Amino acid sequence: TGRVHVTATVQGRTQGRMDPANVYPTVKALIDGIVDASVLADDDDRHLEGPDMRRGTPDPAMPAGWHRITLTITNL
Repeated sequence: TGRVHVTATVQGRTQGRMDPANVYPTVKALIDGIVDASVLADDDDRHLEGPDMRRGTPDPAMPAGWHRITLTITNL
């Protein structure tokens, strides 16, 4: 594919304090896996804009201490 933008949305269980940027190493590994699966050509700056780290809406059904990461990939 061509150039894409990635937004990483991090959801916790509650509205408590959170720093979404703390999950960047995990998001980097997820993006590397997407590149390895040939979904994206590469994760260099010619192919990828972001990832932009965002906080998602809390999910009280999630177990305590867990987080969910959703990657949204948008063609540019």
